[in-house]
Order: sequence, then structure tokens, then C-alpha cells
Amino acid sequence: MVEEVLAQTDIGVPEGRVCEPASNRGYMSRTLKEYWPDVTTSDIFDYRADPETIDPQDFVADFLAPGDTPAASAEIVISNPPFTAAAAFIARALALPDWRLVAMLTRSSFVEGETRYQTLFADRPPHFVCLFVQRLPILRSKVRKWQPTLTTSGLKRRQTTATSYSWLVWWRDAPANWGDPRFRFIPPCRDRLERPGDYPDE
Repeated sequence: MVEEVLAQTDIGVPEGRVCEPASNRGYMSRTLKEYWPDVTTSDIFDYRADPETIDPQDFVADFLAPGDTPAASAEIVISNPPFTAAAAFIARALALPDWRLVAMLTRSSFVEGETRYQTLFADRPPHFVCLFVQRLPILRSKVRKWQPTLTTSGLKRRQTTATSYSWLVWWRDAPANWGDPRFRFIPPCRDRLERPGDYPDE
């Protein structure tokens, strides 16, 4: 997201306090800490003892709970929220008093639907919709490294999933005359950006 979305758009990589409120096993938060020194991570479930956790969360907390939470002072919210709660996560992040940037990784189909349009996108459309042209290796909330498999003809084929993902990005400092969301493709980049240790099954 940092390399292929923020750095490739008008936003750049802003400074600020970062929150990852659905950190799960730390798949995303570990990378965020390479770009920002102040990253707070939380999840409604406690994954700290999970053997597949690669970056333990700081808190067990419900991002959608009213009142003061670990995310209350966040300026940048970056997350892959549960699909059924994504609209609520976005609304909550955009209601934080100091927010400057909100980026949510969702299924690409999330932008569809009359209800979400009426309750979220009509008044608060994202500034960028960035679609991965590659499929992401996410299965049942777990990240997996795809290993090449052999077809019946003996050719190597990379495992894949049918689910498409996109980054939806809101930018508080966008010009007032921004207009409709700007769409961009995220080109193939996994082979270039993946590193040893990114996957718990390595």
C-alpha cells in the first residue's frame, strides 16, 4: 500500500500517528512499522499467543466501541477490516478528530450495493480506489504463501483465489474540487516486495 498506492499518488507518505485496529496476526502491522515510528495495533480478539502471529498486537480492543479507545488519537488509520464491519470501520475512522488518512483494504465488491452507497459513499466517497491486478493470498482471514503447483501437463501454476481486493483511501487534505474517486491499478508487485518471513508458513 505504501509503495504502490501512497507513493504513487498525490498523497505521498504522510507523517503521523498510525493505528491498525484489526491487526489480526500482524500481517500488515509489521510492514507499517517499517514506514512509521508510531504504530498502535489492536484487535477485538487476542492473537498474541497464536503460533502464526508475526507481529503481536498492542491491545485487545473493539475499534467500534464508543468512548476512548487506543485509536482515539490516530491520524492515520490503515486496516483490513472484517467485510461485514468494513463500513462501520470506515465511518468510525472518518469520525476520529485528528484523522488525516484512512486506507482500508476490502474486497473489490465492497464498493457495490445501494445500502453502502446511500449510507457511506454518497456523502463520503473515497479519494482513491486502487485495485490489485494480482490476487492476494488471503484465505479465511489467514495469509498464505502460494506455492507453485504442477498442472496435468507438467507446467507450473501459481495457486490463486477468486477474491479480488482493493485499497479504498480517504485523504483529508485533498483539494476541495477533487470530484469523483480516482481509480488506479496496482500492477504486479508481489515478487518484488515479498521477503523471507512475510508468511507464517515459511
